[in-house]
Amino acid sequence: MAPEFGSTCGIFPIDEETIRYLELTGRSAEQIALVEAYARAQGLWRTNGMREADYTDVLELDLASVEPSLAGPKRPQDRVPLRISKETYRRHHAKMSDERAQKNPGATGEALATAGGKSFEVADGAC
Repeated sequence: MAPEFGSTCGIFPIDEETIRYLELTGRSAEQIALVEAYARAQGLWRTNGMREADYTDVLELDLASVEPSLAGPKRPQDRVPLRISKETYRRHHAKMSDERAQKNPGATGEALATAGGKSFEVADGAC
């Protein structure tokens, strides 16, 4: 499973670049040889000039359309574009403060914290 990108599996052929990565990351010569031998025996090895794989679907992605975003931690599926994250945070923070005030009118959203032997007040949303 590869839920990070919404797939049930990802297939990436093994090639010389894979071997180079294994070398650069300190794998033993024996392990590298085993990976290459296994990949070749299983038909997973790719060399330049080979016929391209026949996929059921091919997707194209314009990298210029990718927008930085934040997600989670409470609901990681709720992606927030970075350009509106400040506005979104303020809106949700205000809603949370209102809900807290309704549930417990005495709650202020502030606390006394201690760090390095010093005490200071910390309010909701402090960074």
